[in-house]
Amino acid sequence: MVLLSHQRASGPGSASAGRVRAHGGPWWGVRGLSRRPAVLVACLAALAACAPVASSGPTAADLELPVMPYLLSDDEHREISTAFSFLVNRCSHRFGLDVDLPVPTGRPFSHTERRYGIADPGLAARGGYHVEERGRQADSSELSPAEEAILSGEPPAAGSPAAGSGPVPDGGCAGEAITALGGDLGSSQLARDVDIQSVTKAMEDPRVVRVFAAWSDCMADRGYTYDDPWDPPNDPRFTEGTPAPEEPAVATADVECKVATGLIGVWHAVDVEIQTEMIDADRAGFDAAKADKDALVRAAHAVLEAAGTAGPVTGEGR
Repeated sequence: MVLLSHQRASGPGSASAGRVRAHGGPWWGVRGLSRRPAVLVACLAALAACAPVASSGPTAADLELPVMPYLLSDDEHREISTAFSFLVNRCSHRFGLDVDLPVPTGRPFSHTERRYGIADPGLAARGGYHVEERGRQADSSELSPAEEAILSGEPPAAGSPAAGSGPVPDGGCAGEAITALGGDLGSSQLARDVDIQSVTKAMEDPRVVRVFAAWSDCMADRGYTYDDPWDPPNDPRFTEGTPAPEEPAVATADVECKVATGLIGVWHAVDVEIQTEMIDADRAGFDAAKADKDALVRAAHAVLEAAGTAGPVTGEGR
């Protein structure tokens, strides 16, 4: 199960949004975590795969968006993930189990690095449109049946190490950890919806349509026929588990044509305009989303501070 949810797009551009999501789009919103061990484990791959990755290509990875202060940042994801793991581990130890959930480190790209398609010539040359996996990811297969039961809230089987250790918390150790952190470990749905809808709505703007056409002409000059930047990563030849032999060359041409036409700059500018309008239209909702996010970050920080492992709170005032 994947907690890195590519959110549902609605309204104009949803067809294009589906193609973006199909190839691992840029959105890193995490759903409110359910209290099941498979989700608990998957959340670590989503929450803690967060270390920023340096890019030697265009600066797409460093672009800012109006919605970003309302979404969990890399550092905030990391702090919440670490606090969640600590709480689950502490709870499991009460039942005589040693469930040390790993906190993955490193993620393949930042929030904006592939928001507008591949932009790093180094990544394009090495792996085409495939994402380089970095860091350890937790796997539900690492959990024994007894551990699954304690984490999910099921009564432990007779004879298991956890039997007779007291009542299992409502929702198990996962539920206890989620409750301690405020009941929802993800960015607000409102912010995630804007994050998705703006980038796809921008594709309908005449300025973006024009730059897409220029990019398509540039690709044609290099011998590749694609209508827009989401066509190549969704080319059936490039959707297998490993890069196709010709894929790096296509991806490299893609990046070069983005640079030549200024595609990322134009698309990003329109994206920012749309997000600004959407946020201004629901200022009260976004103020509430920011308050909820800050409360979650403070709760995680308090857990880690009590455990002696806290870093700085990064969300306030962002």
